[in-house]
Amino acid sequence: MNTKTALISRQCRLREWAAMVQDCQNRPAGMGVAEWCANHSITVANYYYRMTEVKKACLNAVPAHVIEQAVVPTELMKTGGPVVDEGPKTGNSDSLELVSNGIIIQVNTGTSMRLLSKVLEVTAHVK
Repeated sequence: MNTKTALISRQCRLREWAAMVQDCQNRPAGMGVAEWCANHSITVANYYYRMTEVKKACLNAVPAHVIEQAVVPTELMKTGGPVVDEGPKTGNSDSLELVSNGIIIQVNTGTSMRLLSKVLEVTAHVK
């Protein structure tokens, strides 16, 4: 299989997997991952493999200059004072916060790679 075909095939597979992960994340309250997987004829191990691959693809889509930005401690961090969280809690432990030019971006398994790419592109130009 040529490289372009393999890349397109991989991207299609990742989109399907991302939709599957998002569907699982939106499962009914009280339903566990194992039960959701059983209902969708997928093993739990395969679900977590696919989720990991989607996360890797999202991280690989982040421009290098965003990843290389240094974290600068604030006075609040230096003094060990209380952290004030003004944002709502999502309850999703499978999330990642990215900071780009002072803008905090929360990404989870349901975040569209296209949206993340666009947001990071815009924040790269913020001064």
